[in-house]
Amino acid sequence: MFKTIRFAENNGEPVCIHCGCVAVYTYKCRPKFKCKGCMRQFSLTSGTVFASRKMPVRDILYAIAEFVEGAKGVSAMYLQRKLQCEYKTAWVLQHKLREAMSRDVGPEQLRGSVEFDGAVIGGYVKPKNAHKSKSRKTGKEKANARRLPPHIGPKKLCVFVTRERGPRGRIRTTILRDEAHALPFIRSKVLKGSELHSDKKVNFNTLVKDYNYHRINHTHYYWTPECSTNLAENYFSMLIRGMRGVYHHISHPAYAHAYSEEMAWRLVYKRQPNLEKFESLIHAAARHPTTRFRGMWQKRSRGNEIVLLR
Repeated sequence: MFKTIRFAENNGEPVCIHCGCVAVYTYKCRPKFKCKGCMRQFSLTSGTVFASRKMPVRDILYAIAEFVEGAKGVSAMYLQRKLQCEYKTAWVLQHKLREAMSRDVGPEQLRGSVEFDGAVIGGYVKPKNAHKSKSRKTGKEKANARRLPPHIGPKKLCVFVTRERGPRGRIRTTILRDEAHALPFIRSKVLKGSELHSDKKVNFNTLVKDYNYHRINHTHYYWTPECSTNLAENYFSMLIRGMRGVYHHISHPAYAHAYSEEMAWRLVYKRQPNLEKFESLIHAAARHPTTRFRGMWQKRSRGNEIVLLR
């Protein structure tokens, strides 16, 4: 099945990953191929995110099927129990799939009507233990005492999203320290002349020169016929539900963008059949090799570098 989906352009027959030659030898003693043109060997997973694997392909396909079926994500602990492997193996496999999801969105710029917004995740500060007093606090006062501080702390991150309107609108995300630094990201991901919609939290008045820019004041309206950011808020709703119910901790600077891209992929493909999502994820995983998590199965970690944020 993996071979049929990966080499679908050649009717499921292997194609050399080095020179593109379709004349390929097949070994009977081991699961490898040899190109007749360049005489180089390659395996079924060479050049994919699963290169240098130790896990059988059948287990990888099962892991992809389980990972795709989760509406709000699948935890590594759940995948560990299903595959009967170590937690680190399941965790690395999931991050390789998230890397493939981020490549599946494509490099094209968004166009038409585009909404953008930002949300702060992580950085919960546990309140100090107060001295006992005679007066008891009510439930509302206790809830107010445990609210997050309004400013962006050192452990908080801003997830910024731009979402295209339409039945299958594309989504682009990034991780920032502050929403005010999102202006270069908007200009790089949205085509000039498009229609933009946002709230009035941050001042982006310079976008008026290149875009048809609309803003809404959420203190008075949830939406208006002229402007709405409900699609961007829908993305944040799904991200927060996945964070609270499945992953719990996604605000690490090195891996927060992977989780945000995963939720964007799930939201774009949410109305597609599971088989189509399964095949699409395998195509994305087979298109390019992994970059951040290369060698983690061989304990040569290259994916722990902290992403420098603005």
